[in-house]
Amino acid sequence: MGNHHSVKRECLHEAIRRKDVKKIKQIIYNSDIDFIKNDFKSLELATLYNLTEVVELLLSRGCVPRDKRTARAFDLGNEKKSKNFTFILSNPFLCLAVWKCHKDIATMFLKAGIEYKGRNQFNETILFVSACGNNSTLTEILIEGGCDLNECTRSWTALHVAAARNHDEVLRVLVKHGCDLNIRDRDGFNALMLAILNENLKNIKLLVQCGCSINIEELYSTSCVAKQLAKYPEIERILWNERTRVKNLKELCRLRIRSCLGQRLWKKTALLPLPTRIKDFIALKELFVSCEEQQQMTLTRSPRTNIQAIQS
Repeated sequence: MGNHHSVKRECLHEAIRRKDVKKIKQIIYNSDIDFIKNDFKSLELATLYNLTEVVELLLSRGCVPRDKRTARAFDLGNEKKSKNFTFILSNPFLCLAVWKCHKDIATMFLKAGIEYKGRNQFNETILFVSACGNNSTLTEILIEGGCDLNECTRSWTALHVAAARNHDEVLRVLVKHGCDLNIRDRDGFNALMLAILNENLKNIKLLVQCGCSINIEELYSTSCVAKQLAKYPEIERILWNERTRVKNLKELCRLRIRSCLGQRLWKKTALLPLPTRIKDFIALKELFVSCEEQQQMTLTRSPRTNIQAIQS
């Protein structure tokens, strides 16, 4: 019996690799529930090949990781330890979906109760992986699901990744949801510095308008940033104008509220029975609407400077 199941399982795996949905359905519908519900290899392959219909079918037939080890589906392998932390590693269904930017499958996993907490075998958080993949929709889904906006991976948050890789829409989503704009990596760089190194005017303007701290003296004392400021006077003008601009009481109150709320309270404001005008005020809606209407700003000088894609 066990050998029969083994052969049948191999046939199912091969059908998934060939993306033969008709054959896959035939095998699944003609199999007992116990055969399907523990076949996590099929779930992994269907996720890899972006077979949304097959993933949905497997989940509906009970192939859902629910115990303490497999429910942490973002992680891979066994429990491992390092100097500063212990993290659990198990099957990579959700991680794989996020890494491949299969947002429909990732959403299915989240709805099925598969955890997004934990780290993968590279000690990366799921939001970090999503930011690397430049999928703003999936990033927003994860944030709304409760992912920690400011959790670091090798001293970088998702915001650092978005700024360093010119992932403009991802950066916009992170800022909109109230991430900390001033967190620094181990080299002392914040998101504004990375945006300056990439000569990305759109991201620079968004960061400074949303309350990112501007320390002109420090920027000039950092050689690589100072070179960019000297090369592109327009960046320098944006920074000086924002720093010297007198903010009205409305702006000051809003920035203060945004910085004090924290992610948990930030999320709850959307659920509270507050007037829409107050919610829009806190969420900087008018600013983000105007940003959407503007065309992406680019410098006449090209090409852009490409800084390191990601920290190793």
